[in-house]
Amino acid sequence: MDDPEMLSEKMTVAGSIVYLTDDAEPDVMKKERDENEPMLKVEDRRKSDPGILPSPMAHASFFSKYITMWWLNSLLIKGSKQPLVAEDLYAILDGEQTETVTDALESEWEKEMSEAEQQGKDPSFLSALRRTFGVGYSLLGLVALVRDILKIAGPIFLGQLVRYFVDDSPISTRDAYLYAIGLSLCSLTSSLFNAPFTFMSQVYGMRIRVACTGLVYRKSLKLSIAALHGTTTGNIVNLISSDTQKFDWTAPNLHYLIIGPVIAVIVLVVLWLQIGPSALAGMGLILLLATMQFKMGNTLLSFRTKAIHWMDERVKVMNEIIAGMRVIKMYTWEDSFSNWVRQIRKSELKWFLKLSFIQGVFQSFFFSSSVVISFVTFMAYVLTGEVLKAQIVFTCISLFNIMRVVMALQFPIAITLLNECRVSVKRMEDILVMDEMQSEGLVTSKLRPKLEDCYVDAKNIKALWNKNLQSPTLDNVTFKVSSGELLGVIGAVGSGKSSLLMVILGELPLTEGSVTVKGKVGYSSQQAWVYNGSLRQNILFGQSYDEDKFKEVTKACALDKDIELLPDGDMTLVGERGVSLSGGQRARVNLARNGCRPHVCKDRSIEHSGRIEHRGVTGNTQRVGMIEVSNNGEIDGLADDVHF
Repeated sequence: MDDPEMLSEKMTVAGSIVYLTDDAEPDVMKKERDENEPMLKVEDRRKSDPGILPSPMAHASFFSKYITMWWLNSLLIKGSKQPLVAEDLYAILDGEQTETVTDALESEWEKEMSEAEQQGKDPSFLSALRRTFGVGYSLLGLVALVRDILKIAGPIFLGQLVRYFVDDSPISTRDAYLYAIGLSLCSLTSSLFNAPFTFMSQVYGMRIRVACTGLVYRKSLKLSIAALHGTTTGNIVNLISSDTQKFDWTAPNLHYLIIGPVIAVIVLVVLWLQIGPSALAGMGLILLLATMQFKMGNTLLSFRTKAIHWMDERVKVMNEIIAGMRVIKMYTWEDSFSNWVRQIRKSELKWFLKLSFIQGVFQSFFFSSSVVISFVTFMAYVLTGEVLKAQIVFTCISLFNIMRVVMALQFPIAITLLNECRVSVKRMEDILVMDEMQSEGLVTSKLRPKLEDCYVDAKNIKALWNKNLQSPTLDNVTFKVSSGELLGVIGAVGSGKSSLLMVILGELPLTEGSVTVKGKVGYSSQQAWVYNGSLRQNILFGQSYDEDKFKEVTKACALDKDIELLPDGDMTLVGERGVSLSGGQRARVNLARNGCRPHVCKDRSIEHSGRIEHRGVTGNTQRVGMIEVSNNGEIDGLADDVHF
């Protein structure tokens, strides 16, 4: 047994019990925690693993990286010869790692929260996104603008080239060659500008999606219990899996909110120089088409919002069904719950079908509009007494096609996607501003005190779950528990017993008073937590197996008889969420987990009136300080002090 003076202390809240021990976290538990807790450290392992191929993009030239994408040639050649596997993929670049982009966004979001608090206004998650990614993303807009201007120059060269083939043309052969070269260069250069814009806009969409996913994930791990009542698992899952995908779609199109009107003005000027006021006829039809798309975009946004509502509801119901599958099977409720899910899915599909119908109607208008716009424009031109010439037809049709794509398709789509993104950003913002576990008023020691120095000291604490409540959940509560003491807290249902433990854990913020905890805090809730593994794994929870100790603890927790009845003893798999165990068995497993620590001294195991004696479970009462809460008085005779 290690010397208690050399070991650190741990205080464990076991549902209704807090006990002080000399716990040091075992290496195996640290390993499991490191592999599962932090945000997706897979990227770091991929980067440091010598078996992972380094990305050739890191050392590629600008031309190879953004124009020709030649750095991908080796991967494409390998993929043409055999199916690609995960080991064939390259390591993630330093600036693209989840942790990197999430840290950057989290830093800006914290600044936004701080500034909003100082100015007395609501924080804007959109502002945090703009400060994190806005500068680099805005520069891409200049690339797109140059590309589209080159597209406009192409039809001008085309018109002059066509004019060369007309009888009595004033265009010389030399000029015709120059126009042909200009047309070719415009087309080629436009394509060269398009490659980096398309690639980098998708990269920025990915960065924003990954950063938002990471930030929501981190926030979900820090939400207070009160905040968790304001959302659902389905809502958070949809935020990560569905809402964040909007950024991938929006990033390549958002620039057209500014580029669209600029291109429209340039094209209108060129058309006016070509055909005069007749250009307004075609422009009017394009603006009408854009207005229809804008109206349809608002309708689509409304339909999508309603569809997302039913999607959240379906995910929530499915989570509840899966969690309660054992009860559903037991009472043969499969048909009832299946009908319930079908009705929700039917409502969801109804709105998605409406979405698809509206999108189909617009696409029909868009693809048939080219002929209508050209016909109306040239009819107006001829009616003014002008002669329609080949170079005018070729130039105007090309310019109208550019205008139609930019103003009647990309510009309205950008507005629609922006509105959808704003809805998604608002949903994320609602999660990100929720209350976190607070440590205000809670003082914890970062040192490793001697065992006899461990304690929990609460002074005049006042706390409430909801700030709008008039009466506090806890009011003027004072107590102190030292090592070796058992404090009993007895009260009726809803009197605030569990809330008292939540204050110690930092889950419930204090409005007045203070709580000092000298040592670490562990918690075993009133609802037992069991994972999909064997009974022994659930008890040891990463600790090394000591047969004598294991048997003593399981006997103290009245689990020995349960183990004898199980088909494979303590190696029996308990199923998802402990589905094969009864509620009482899960509670005993939860208690045994706290008792089966390698550092707990043994004490006599006592069964009292069919109930488990807590002193026997937790070990030597000289080493353990406990807080137990209950709604009956059975612990009155065991506790050193009792609070009602």
